[in-house]
Amino acid sequence: MLDTTGDYATVGQENGIGPGNKFFFLTGLFFPGGQTARTVTVPEGKALFFPIFNSEVDNAVDPPTDNSVPELKAIAKSQIDAATELSPTFDGHKVKIFHSTSPTFHYTVPDENSIYDYFGLVGSQFESTIKPAVADGYWAYIPPPSVGSHTLNFQSVATTGFSLNVTYELTVAASD
Repeated sequence: MLDTTGDYATVGQENGIGPGNKFFFLTGLFFPGGQTARTVTVPEGKALFFPIFNSEVDNAVDPPTDNSVPELKAIAKSQIDAATELSPTFDGHKVKIFHSTSPTFHYTVPDENSIYDYFGLVGSQFESTIKPAVADGYWAYIPPPSVGSHTLNFQSVATTGFSLNVTYELTVAASD
C-alpha cells in the first residue's frame, strides 16, 4: 500500500499466494486514499485479487480501545456502508465486485519495521499480537489474464472523505 510505483508488488508472492499459489494480490491506498499508478509484472497463470474498498478494525488505536467483536464488526460495517462509488475495470471492461466480511482474526506485529512504526505510533497496543480484529469490504477477482499488457483501474469514493483511484499497468509474463 505504501509502494507508489509497483516496484515491491511481487515481494512475497513471486510465485503467487493462497491455496496452490494461484493468486496475485494487488493493493489500494491507506485512508484518505488518493491517486497512484503502478507498473507490475505478474506471473502467468495467476488470478488477480484486490480490494476495491475495505476496512480492518481492531483495538490497536491511539488511544487504545477495548471494543468487543460485535462492536468492531459494527464499526467496520459502518465504514463500508459509507461507500458511494465502486468502479473497477480491466482492459476497459467492468469487473464484478463481491462483498465479504472476515471471521474474527489476529495478527502479530513484527519487532521492527511495522506499519505502526512507519506512522510513528508507539505504545503497548501496537506491539505483539493484536486481537481481536475484523475486516469488511468490497473485493474483486479476475481469472488469470493472458500473457501480455493489461490495464487495471479501480476507484472508490465514500462519505467519510475517502477517495481512491488506482491504475495498474500490468505485464503478464510467460512462464519459463
